[in-house]
This record gives sequence, structure tokens and C-alpha cells, in this order.
Amino acid sequence: MAADGTGTFPTGVNFAAAGTGCTVDVAASFPDGAALQRAVELQMADGYAEALERLASLLNPQDNPAEGEETMSTVTSTDGTTIAYEQTGSGPAIVVLSNVAEDHTAVAGLVTALAKNFTVISFDRRGRGASGDPQPYDPAREIEDISALIDVLGGSAALAGGSGACGLALDAASALGDKVSGLYLYEPPFIVDGSRPPVPAESVEHLEALVAAGKRSEASEYFMAEVVGVPAEYLPMMKADPSWEQMAAYAHTYAYELRIWRGLQDGTPLPTDRWTIDAPIAVAVGGNGEAFMRTGAEALAAILPNVTVLTLADHDHGAFWAAPDPVAEQARTFLLG
Repeated sequence: MAADGTGTFPTGVNFAAAGTGCTVDVAASFPDGAALQRAVELQMADGYAEALERLASLLNPQDNPAEGEETMSTVTSTDGTTIAYEQTGSGPAIVVLSNVAEDHTAVAGLVTALAKNFTVISFDRRGRGASGDPQPYDPAREIEDISALIDVLGGSAALAGGSGACGLALDAASALGDKVSGLYLYEPPFIVDGSRPPVPAESVEHLEALVAAGKRSEASEYFMAEVVGVPAEYLPMMKADPSWEQMAAYAHTYAYELRIWRGLQDGTPLPTDRWTIDAPIAVAVGGNGEAFMRTGAEALAAILPNVTVLTLADHDHGAFWAAPDPVAEQARTFLLG
């Protein structure tokens, strides 16, 4: 509990002009040593740094082309839905899947790093960006989208995804067989025992009700608190970040993702009959990540034949987005040897 009694850590941010840019000073107040230790455990400093990096990308016109300047290609999925994608690089083919509540731009850093060795497609998943979103939502349609994108690449490609995208990647690899040459999964959030609370069973219905009522920010807050497990004192800083507005805009995708993850986050062992995958699979966990992530990775390795559990030293769950170079190097080493 902070000094103001709200359960938050009061923070001040000061901007000062410096040449053609500015300096930023961030000052947080902690009432006691226990509160400071809690902030360290929550990796608040890393959170501030990531927020400022996103702010810099918004303010830098070289990193953000003017509206209409970016041109995406499109492919028509099996059900007639338009899926927007970008292709870059050269080499073996790989499709990078974005996570819940984000479009293809969220993985732009990783795409750039992978493009040094791969032909890379990133795309707007259904309900995001420039892709369509016919209703009712069905996870099987997302697998068809990936199949269509692999056809663009010549009929075979590896898949890479972080966090929530890992569930879709596994389902796609199982359904598409030889079309998927390998997988790189970063910290799939399986919950297979009592080491952390399971995702509430009513989450899909509750999130759908919030979105239907126009309460998109509340849906984002529920997802972060009840599904991801973000402590209450960390939420105000997240809500103040520019990315919160986009998360709220894509709040309908929370229920989409949880439909894919049903049966994988309820505190019971992973199902042994959901996936049949012969392709090699790397499941990477951050050296600074939460213990349940490694438990889940090892659980996957116990039920599938070609799983290698890797460690990305000195990184946590955010590395897939915030540390693209070491993630890309680990994926390259595994997939290409």
C-alpha cells in the first residue's frame, strides 16, 4: 500500500527540452522498504523504459509513416475474409503471430531482426488492423488464415509466437501438418498446476458482456488482472501508457484468445490428445520469468515428441517484444542450426 492509501506508487514524470529532443525524469515514491521491494519484483523500472520506448516510436516520424503511407498486401482466407499482411527479408519462410489485443505492428522489431535470415510474414489477425472480422468468431478460421499465408510463402513455413499467440501456433501446426516446418514459442502461459491461480472459468462470457456493453477499458482491466495476473498496484501505470487505448480498441480479441486457450490454463495437466506435431518445437522461457512458465514448457515437452525447452538468459516475459535481437538469434539458431 502506498503512502496515498490507494495501493499505487505515486509517480512523477518531467520532460525537459534538450537540443532537438528532450530528457525525461521519472520519480516514484515508496512509503517503506517493503513497497520498494514490491516495485522491484514488479520490474517497474523495465515498465517505465518500455513505455518511453513506445512513446518515442510514436513521436519519431521515421518509425511511424504518415497515415496511408504504409501499404499492406492481402490474401483471401478460406471463408472469404481478407487478411492483411507484410512480407520482408529473404531466406527460409517464417510467419510471426502477434498476441492478443495487438496488430502486426507490435512484432515489428522481431520481424526486422528475423528478416536478416528469413523471409518473414507478419499479419493482422482477425479483428485487428486491416483484416476482416466476420462473426461469429471461430478459432478454426484463424488456422485457415495461417494456411493461406503459408501458401503465399510457397507452401511451407515455420511459425513464431509469444505468450498468447503460442496456443494458436500449436493448433495451426497440428492441423496443417507438413505445411509447418518448425515452431519457436516464447513463454506460452500454460497453467498446469496450482503454482498460480487458474484463469476464471467464466472469463470468455464476462469479457464478451463487457465489450457488448461498450466497457472496453474495463474489459482490458479485467483481462490484465484476472487472466494475466497483473497486481492491482501496477494497473494505473499500465492505463496511463499510450498502448492502453489500443488494447481497449482490441478488447473484443480477449475472448477470441481465451476460446483458443480453453483447457490450457485451468490448473490441470495439458491434454494429451489436442496436438499431433512432428515438426521441431522450441519453447523458450525467460531466465527472469515466472516459474509457472517453465513448468508449462516442461509439461509441453512431456507430451510432444520434438520439444526443446530453451532459456533466454536475463530476460522476462516481455522479451518477445522488447528484446527482438536475442529472441531472433535464439529462433534462428534453433530453426536453422
